Amino acid sequence: MTTKKKISVALLTIIGVVMLILPAQVAMSAAGGEILPLMEQSIGLTTEEIREFDPALLAFMLTLLKIIAALFFSLTTALLILIYGPFRKGMRWASKAIFVPLTLWLVLAVMIYSSQPGAPWQIWAVLLGLDLVALGLTVSDKNQDT
Repeated sequence: MTTKKKISVALLTIIGVVMLILPAQVAMSAAGGEILPLMEQSIGLTTEEIREFDPALLAFMLTLLKIIAALFFSLTTALLILIYGPFRKGMRWASKAIFVPLTLWLVLAVMIYSSQPGAPWQIWAVLLGLDLVALGLTVSDKNQDT
């Protein structure tokens, strides 16, 4: 494995670990009801007004957040499996299978989070930057296998 490939794997691992931590944090916050202050900023209601919603509606909203976090977690796990399996072995299809969805995913996350007041969009922007650096290193690696 070339030095460029090792650096790409390290950068993608950092991205993957951060992307595993963030949905776990959202799921735990949703389970404890701590996400309500963030919802307050997004929908323009106070936490007390949100708590006055029908309990079934509030449970539905928090359950949707948990489902999205679980989906995010599983997709990131699949990404890490691709990184440490086919990508490290130099298979070209693995590069496309990793970078196309990951880059799209991170661009969308930056767009979505930057529109939300108080959301950590800077984290997603840094992850996007790391992704682009890893992509550049992978594309410029001349010793890539088939």
